[in-house]
Amino acid sequence: MGKKMADVVSFVSPFTLFILFLLFVFLIRVYHYRYRLFEAYYRDILDGFRTTVAVYWDAVCWVWHGYEMVGFENIPESKKTAALIVFYHGAIPIDYYYLFAKTILIKKRYIKTVGDHFLFKIPICNFWMTVFHVFSGPYPICLQYLKEGHLVAISPGGVLEAQFGDEDYRLVWGKRIGFAKLAIEAKVPIIPVFTQNIRESFRPIKTGKNWLRKVYEKQDCQ
Repeated sequence: MGKKMADVVSFVSPFTLFILFLLFVFLIRVYHYRYRLFEAYYRDILDGFRTTVAVYWDAVCWVWHGYEMVGFENIPESKKTAALIVFYHGAIPIDYYYLFAKTILIKKRYIKTVGDHFLFKIPICNFWMTVFHVFSGPYPICLQYLKEGHLVAISPGGVLEAQFGDEDYRLVWGKRIGFAKLAIEAKVPIIPVFTQNIRESFRPIKTGKNWLRKVYEKQDCQ
C-alpha cells in the first residue's frame, strides 16, 4: 500500500507543481498589468473580465510555448484605423488566442473575430462569443465593422483547415476568397498571420477523417 501511494504521489506531484507554477506566473502577469486591469474594471466589468482572460493567455503563451510575435507593430493602435487580419487555422487556434490577448493588453483594442457557424449551435459557447466579440461573419456585417474602424479577423480555412490540414501547411481554403473582396471594398489592409510550428503543437484527429469531413461539409452548406 505504501509503495502504491508513493507511486501516486510521484506521478501527481509534477503536475501539481506545474499547475502551481502556472498560477505563480499568472499572478506575476496580473501584477505586471495591474494598472490596465484596474482601468478596465473601472471602465466596464466585462472589459475587466476580458482583460483578465487576456492576462491569463499572455502568461500561458510565455510559459507553455515561449511564444514570440514578429511584426506586431503592423496592427494599428488607433481605434479608428481598420484592418483585416487573415490567419492560418491550426488544429487548435491557440496562437490566435495569444494574438487576441496581446492586442487587448498592448494595443488596447478588441478584435472582432469571425467564428465558424457550428460554434453558435453550442449553447455554452454563446456567452463567450458575445463577450469576446465573435460573430458568424456575414459579409455585410464584416464590411460594416471595417468601415467603422474595427479590427476584424478571419481564418478562411476555418474548422476544415483545422481538422483536415497537415504538417505541410497547405491552405485548405477552397473557393473562400470573400475576405479579399471584403478588404478591397472596405479599402483596408490585410494583415496576414502565420505561426511557425502551430501544426506541431496540436495534432488533428487522424481516424475517420473522410467521414468527419462529409459531416462537416454537410452542416457547412446548411
